[in-house]
Amino acid sequence: MGAVDLVGSFSLLAHFNYLGSADAWLTGVLATQFAFIPLLWVLLIACFTGLIHATLLKQHQLPWIPHLAVGSLIVTLVQLI
Repeated sequence: MGAVDLVGSFSLLAHFNYLGSADAWLTGVLATQFAFIPLLWVLLIACFTGLIHATLLKQHQLPWIPHLAVGSLIVTLVQLI
């Protein structure tokens, strides 16, 4: 599964309004910058921090872009160590 497959998958989610178009675009950009396994870690960290954020603030919608940024920052820092 390459970056093109992931971009297509997230674009399909954006098409059916499960994900915003900017979220799908940013995920596509991250797919071109990270290898497959680090990208999965970015998505896992983004989901985990997003769920914590939504639970603590009792929100029904997740702000996905800031959590993708946090996930990519954490993965980048871990790769530098």
